Amino acid sequence: AGQDHEHESPHQDEYKIDEHDEHDEHGDNDHDHDQHAHDEHNEDEHGHEEDGHSDSVTIDALTAEQSGIKTAMARSGDIATTRRVFAKVANDPSQISHIGARFDGTIIQVNASVGDRVKKGMKLARIESNQSLHPYYVNAPFDGIIIERHANPGELTQDQPLFTLFNDNILWAEFKIFPNQMLAVKQGQDVIIDNEVFRIAHIIPNTSGGPYELARVRLDNHDHGWRAGVMVKGDVVTQRKTVAIRIPNQAMQQVEGNTVVFIKRDNEYTASPVTLGLQDHQFSEVISGLSINDEYVVDNSYLIKADIEKAGAEHVH
Repeated sequence: AGQDHEHESPHQDEYKIDEHDEHDEHGDNDHDHDQHAHDEHNEDEHGHEEDGHSDSVTIDALTAEQSGIKTAMARSGDIATTRRVFAKVANDPSQISHIGARFDGTIIQVNASVGDRVKKGMKLARIESNQSLHPYYVNAPFDGIIIERHANPGELTQDQPLFTLFNDNILWAEFKIFPNQMLAVKQGQDVIIDNEVFRIAHIIPNTSGGPYELARVRLDNHDHGWRAGVMVKGDVVTQRKTVAIRIPNQAMQQVEGNTVVFIKRDNEYTASPVTLGLQDHQFSEVISGLSINDEYVVDNSYLIKADIEKAGAEHVH
């Protein structure tokens, strides 16, 4: 990481010396020195102080905290090798119930309609038995939503389902695994969907005749964010490799065509070009440009980049 600082741009003072040389024959040396002092004064008025290099900036601790700039120490970690797969979200057959009357009779009262969310044990309807003439209730066997209703007061039960109850708190993503993926994708592996980690519960044959198997992933849908029939993509983690230095992808920025991270020493933040190795959806391996135990910016690194670019623009003008 120390070698990366050898590529820092010349000091602002060096630029100003060149300007003085151009004006020496006009006797403007005194004026230029006054302007130089004035520029230094202007820099001190900002919350950030540029130290004269185009790839570093100084930010006091309070300003950094208020700006949400967070740092971490460079450490080792795992990088995942993944396979991209696609799935269709499906209902869980065990969570669909066709609810009928226990004894034939007349429907006296109905308490639920299509679209109603009901709790386990809720009284859905009241039936008067033909045999005993005593009323009894039809209850919900589990939490869910009423998706069909075939019950109205005064009707006979006629040995048919009165309600269809669907519990959408549990859904399944059924990923198609084609022959060129079958050796790599296995039961129990992690699958990353929308930056959340799930697990392959089992792999079953495809009965529809297509040239693929189905890797099924259970989806917790208590917040009702998933919908049956929706297509989703996932990344199956087929291998993990431990690397010497691993950083989150959001720590990196592009500066003058280089991929950089910002190393913090005291209150100074310096852009250090890095060479990357393995990468996954969340992390990258750093081969050079960052050393173990270097403190670097992980959150809001774009603010450091903006400060450096702003300071560079002000210097040009």
